[in-house]
Amino acid sequence: GGEGAGNGDFTGEVYKIDRTRPTGLFLSNDRVAEHLPANTAVGALSSTGPHLGAYTYKLVTEEGVDNDNASFRIVGGFLRTNAVFDFAAKDTYHIRLRTTDSAGFWLDKDFTVTVFVMAYNECIA
Repeated sequence: GGEGAGNGDFTGEVYKIDRTRPTGLFLSNDRVAEHLPANTAVGALSSTGPHLGAYTYKLVTEEGVDNDNASFRIVGGFLRTNAVFDFAAKDTYHIRLRTTDSAGFWLDKDFTVTVFVMAYNECIA
């Protein structure tokens, strides 16, 4: 309630609106070897925030910003390649990811994925 006509005292329930977004979005690995087949896992996605429950992930674009989202996809909480990468052609890819929590709030974050040349001794294990 307040001053003026028709502003009686409010006696109903009071609700707090929660607008708390996720606080972090993480990629466990941001490097991928060249010449690996499409659908190679780059890294696992994880999030932090105030709401319990599962987080979902997707690649998103930002207006006016070029990105390489088409070169990747998200499958089961993992960022995966959508192509075979060649270090000589391109050695870094810029992507934008979004995490959405169980309450429907989201957070966007930019990542750079680096392509590297696998040394011969890394192939022998």
